[in-house]
Amino acid sequence: MTEGSGAISESTSSPGRRHRKSGRLGPFRTLAFALHLAAVGAFCLLVIVSVVRSVIAMSPPKLSPTPTTLSYSDCLERAQVLWIDLENHRQMLSLHKPVTLAAQSWPEFRLAWIQRLRGLESECSRPTLDRKAINSVIEQLERVQNLYATHATQYAGEIGPAVDALNALLSAAPHSLTGR
Repeated sequence: MTEGSGAISESTSSPGRRHRKSGRLGPFRTLAFALHLAAVGAFCLLVIVSVVRSVIAMSPPKLSPTPTTLSYSDCLERAQVLWIDLENHRQMLSLHKPVTLAAQSWPEFRLAWIQRLRGLESECSRPTLDRKAINSVIEQLERVQNLYATHATQYAGEIGPAVDALNALLSAAPHSLTGR
């Protein structure tokens, strides 16, 4: 009986287990795994490099202070112009047709706007006590711009489809009335 039970267990063992134990395919598995890791690693590296380049391109550096400083009132006036420009561009997001594409114009505007802000900062911002209010205004302008950039993306992606659908229904409504 022990002979028969040994024969049964030997015939029921799977052939794959014998290959794994034999090690004939081990080097090929190792090579395939190494190639897979190399391909995934190369892809991840390309994505990281692309993101870093994009962030650097979209983040203008701060400029060194200019030799001459603008007057306090000129600095406030230029800050007000930047604020009005930023607010007007944000309001124009809802007028964009279709709304879902509104965020596509924002990065270009944002880059030009930040460059103008950096210019204002280099001409007005100083670490002196009398310029503390101007420095706060410039910091707050940049903070608001960052929030507006998030808003532009969310508006186009989340609210935009609903607004586009509503606009389509409103423009189709007069045609449905004349068809009665």
